Amino acid sequence: VLIENLADVGYSPSNMWVGAFDWRLPYNMLEKRDQYFSRLRYHIEMFKSVHGHKVVVLAHSMGSTVWSYFQAWISSPEGGKLSAAWVHEHIEAVV
Repeated sequence: VLIENLADVGYSPSNMWVGAFDWRLPYNMLEKRDQYFSRLRYHIEMFKSVHGHKVVVLAHSMGSTVWSYFQAWISSPEGGKLSAAWVHEHIEAVV
């Protein structure tokens, strides 16, 4: 239903990505087993490049804490190894 409602305001599969994850795993294992945070980074960078504007993130339930972990991961030496400014440069809002 949520995706149908987003379609009513202009979203489609071409400008939206659903970042499903295995909720049973500890967050560090999401990256180790599935490269989840690396793939999330890639999708965000690709969407910004293709559509020409920052990305809006919609996180629900446990996805909110996964997003918080990602924000720390992106700038950690063991994770994304990028500057903390990456989030500001790529993310318009988190809902």
